[in-house]
Amino acid sequence: MLVADDSIFLSVDTVISYTIPPIPEDYIHRVERTGLSILLVNKYEILSYLEIERQHIGKKAALLWCPS
Repeated sequence: MLVADDSIFLSVDTVISYTIPPIPEDYIHRVERTGLSILLVNKYEILSYLEIERQHIGKKAALLWCPS
């Protein structure tokens, strides 16, 4: 596991985020050049994620629901 700041994301194949950044552009910047992006979202953050998906990504992502 690697924990890093935004500067490392330019050359990483997979990014796993466990929170949604308060500024949607930060999330987009982190994942735009990766091969695979995984975002762990709880039930309180799902609306924020859907807004990011609608405004910035432009396509639907695969959602996997996990029991809490």
